[in-house]
Amino acid sequence: MTTATTATSLAPSNSIQWDMTARVPDWVILGRIRELIVAGLPVPDDMCDPDDIADYLPALVAAGHKHHEIERATGVKPSRHLPRRT
Repeated sequence: MTTATTATSLAPSNSIQWDMTARVPDWVILGRIRELIVAGLPVPDDMCDPDDIADYLPALVAAGHKHHEIERATGVKPSRHLPRRT
């Protein structure tokens, strides 16, 4: 199980420690990218590498996002990374 925080049982809320080495699941990153696209905001560089954004393009297009929305938010042209439409 991947988690961004760890805490002991019955510990007060101020004793939560962040696990900076935890890997965030792909579906969480995809959800954050989608929220930023809907809000019209750019995807921060530290969210994932620009090369990794291309891995999310098929899911973003399948979710109904338009190519120009994706390009505006990510700086990546979907047409360069997706197969041509027939």
